[in-house]
Amino acid sequence: MSEKKQEESILDQELQIFMKEIYDYLTDKKVKDILIFDLSSVNPYFNFFIIGTVMSSLHLKSTVRQMQKVFADKMPERKSGFRKEDLESGWVIVDFVDPVVHLFLEDERSYYNLERLWGDAKQYTFTN
Repeated sequence: MSEKKQEESILDQELQIFMKEIYDYLTDKKVKDILIFDLSSVNPYFNFFIIGTVMSSLHLKSTVRQMQKVFADKMPERKSGFRKEDLESGWVIVDFVDPVVHLFLEDERSYYNLERLWGDAKQYTFTN
């Protein structure tokens, strides 16, 4: 195996582990309907999205704040958190660069329907 292919394989494994850690965290926080989208074949800017539904604004706020603490070492330096307006919108994006996590209140998830928007992307989920 070439050195470049070996590096890509290690990065893929690290990303898979990180996405599983996020999935497990979201599951523990009672986030519902978690889906992972592999956008690499349909979008030149993003490789993976993780999408989940929270039950209330308080659930959204606490889940995102704690996620930022738990995964602080994986957050890009330029990211300092989310704004009050993000919470009020019912849709918060936590950008780890790869993956990008989208957490929605139920009505907002239905309204924005990212599943349909990215319908050509491969979807999968982890099992516990």
